[in-house]
Amino acid sequence: SIMGYRQYQTPPIPDTVQQNYSNLCRKIITAASTIACPDAPWPEEKILYLSPAAFELSKGYSYKIEVRLLEEDGNDLSRATGKLHGAVLRIAALLHLAQSFGNNNYTTQIEEDTFQRAIELGEYFHAHAEAAYTNADKNNHITQAQYILKRIYEQDKDELSRRELFRLCQKKFSTVREMQPFIEILTDMGYLEETFTPPITNGGRSSISYIINKNIG
Repeated sequence: SIMGYRQYQTPPIPDTVQQNYSNLCRKIITAASTIACPDAPWPEEKILYLSPAAFELSKGYSYKIEVRLLEEDGNDLSRATGKLHGAVLRIAALLHLAQSFGNNNYTTQIEEDTFQRAIELGEYFHAHAEAAYTNADKNNHITQAQYILKRIYEQDKDELSRRELFRLCQKKFSTVREMQPFIEILTDMGYLEETFTPPITNGGRSSISYIINKNIG
């Protein structure tokens, strides 16, 4: 990456590069708008096919995505992951069209190297989606923990049992298990200290309470 080393004044894009890019865009747009003409370079159906090698690469990539979906277990990111293979197919088609029109070689078969480049682009964009969903998830966790802390400070107590804490937050959480990850955030950050009281009778359950640290916050 050149991040951190970029220059403020950079040389302009050469005229030939600008012209070649402009010509390529015009070729693609013109072909798409005049596809029904007899002398158009593409047949009317405009169907693209994967070569045998590209097909095998596509199949293998689809199975890798399925493994990811199992690991993501229905989280928010899985919605983006589930669309990844279709997106890569469309990217491969666009790369193929750009390359075909650029080389004046109009073929309907997408080759393996083109599909591999499409996978690399798809992974790049998916990494951005993963970062966005991860940050959103972290922000949501912090928001939930802040809600619990606000309810705790409203009680003006030095210690609360887990049962008492759940009663305070029942409007937000339906079960103690749902609330627990956000309690752990507050514990890790030093707002709460978890304590255990042994059971009074044999076979009884130990109770969990939280000492409130009022020196931070």
